[in-house]
Amino acid sequence: MKPTTRRRSTSSSPGPRSLAYLSLGSNRGGRRARIERALAAISRFAPVVAVSAFYRTEPVGHAAQPFFWNAVAAVRWKGGPAKLLRLTQAVERTVGRTPSFPNGPREIDVDLLDLGGLVRAAPDPVLPHPRLSRRRFVLAPLSEIAPDWTHPVTGETAAALLARLPRRPGATRLSSSPRGFAAPAPASSSPRRSSAAKASPR
Repeated sequence: MKPTTRRRSTSSSPGPRSLAYLSLGSNRGGRRARIERALAAISRFAPVVAVSAFYRTEPVGHAAQPFFWNAVAAVRWKGGPAKLLRLTQAVERTVGRTPSFPNGPREIDVDLLDLGGLVRAAPDPVLPHPRLSRRRFVLAPLSEIAPDWTHPVTGETAAALLARLPRRPGATRLSSSPRGFAAPAPASSSPRRSSAAKASPR
């Protein structure tokens, strides 16, 4: 069945309080600690309502580097996308991100994936994230907490996008989740809590 195409929003803000999805990753230093520090900092300006388990993921674009740890969080946000981007970039600096090359190693990376279904071509942030549908390290944890999330342009669910990706680069669900963020799941198609673990962390 051909995916549906949704009309682009002309608004610069998705609404009074929208659900935003953030991808977090690290492959330098204490990966778990850095992601947890980033989540703690984010929670000070955007309530965290759901967080996936950690995933151990193969690097994308530059293979000669350590594996990443990744997670996806759902947060409530009442402002526009540009302000949320600025705040998440500030979190990256606070947690210790240093300059690197494209697709290179990172102490912490926080990407805005979606903000209330807003479609935005420019300026930054582009929404939904332009590479979201091609990244297993994003779609695997996103599908865990929001399998019915739909791409604002194509209408495809996170689970459907994940199912058609090649197996490599891979993503392995670990047995641990970010500490301190076992938030109750919102109702209906909003994020849900993680299920039982499928693998052990390494």
